Amino acid sequence: MDLVAPSPSPTIFNPVPGDTAIVEWLLGLLGFPTVIIGLVVIAMSIESLYARARQVVRGAVVTRRAAGVAGAWLVRQPPVRVLMIWLVTACVLAAQAVMLGLSCIAGGFLASPFDPGRSEVLLDVVQHSPILLIDPGFIGANVRLDWISAIFVLWSLIWLLVAYRVGEGAAALTGFMAFPFWFFAVGAGIWVVLSVAIDLLFGILTWTFTGPEAWSITKGTYEQGMVGIAAWSLGYSLACAAALYATGVLFKTWAKVNADPIGESGP
Repeated sequence: MDLVAPSPSPTIFNPVPGDTAIVEWLLGLLGFPTVIIGLVVIAMSIESLYARARQVVRGAVVTRRAAGVAGAWLVRQPPVRVLMIWLVTACVLAAQAVMLGLSCIAGGFLASPFDPGRSEVLLDVVQHSPILLIDPGFIGANVRLDWISAIFVLWSLIWLLVAYRVGEGAAALTGFMAFPFWFFAVGAGIWVVLSVAIDLLFGILTWTFTGPEAWSITKGTYEQGMVGIAAWSLGYSLACAAALYATGVLFKTWAKVNADPIGESGP
């Protein structure tokens, strides 16, 4: 009879059954905001490169150094300048298009309580297999575009359009665009933290970290889906913040073009 080797990790670090699944889910959950955040980071990097290129141009004009002149000549070429500007624009618009698609999924989740069949399926998934919340096959089968999700997409679109009026301070609109998911993230997150804290305090007082009576509140919180709700809502809120911030990046890029085009001819 084969003996199972004991886990090298102390039991105290494994309070809830299935915590490996939670970790895998949290890592996988980063997938949907990462697409948006990644596009925004690319846009920010190109915008930063463009800003440095303008500094090279100015430095080349003042110092007349050979390397500076070469760099100035490169960034003064219309194809290079236009490519950088439109790459930023494409990344920002792509990130915001993905955000609208994500808002359709979020709206579908909000609409599920009004559909008993879908509500039971989603509740079961949140409690037992939350990784399915970012699975395209599951989402396609259980999230529908109804009037509630359509209104939520329109809500997101309105705040993206408002962001273009605000400009560089658009990220401040996150609280409006991400509502009510930031509220879910905060509420469920506090619930999870308090559950772990109470169980940890009880464990310290009784020195009981294992057994069926240990971590009972935390287990109940997990079984109720609070971890899944908190993580998904937090991810959605971060995606909203990134999509709105992207508008500011776009404004900065085009403002520099209009204020001080690096393609001007000069000495």
